[in-house]
Amino acid sequence: MKILLVTGRLAQEQVRAFAGEADVLVADTDVAAFITPQMLLQAAPQGYDLILIPGAATADFSEVETAFGSAVRLV
Repeated sequence: MKILLVTGRLAQEQVRAFAGEADVLVADTDVAAFITPQMLLQAAPQGYDLILIPGAATADFSEVETAFGSAVRLV
């Protein structure tokens, strides 16, 4: 299973330290809670089975799931 962890610039080092074999995408925002579906659509991550977004994000990421065919979950 190919997993993508999405985070902001301020937390990127901590996320990378614990990512294991998962890939890390640093969104164009300092604070991970401010990640939007539009940011993910612009980054266009392809080929992932699961995309994990910080649980403090409040947006609806169903459009991203449809666009990329990947499950998107808040954690």
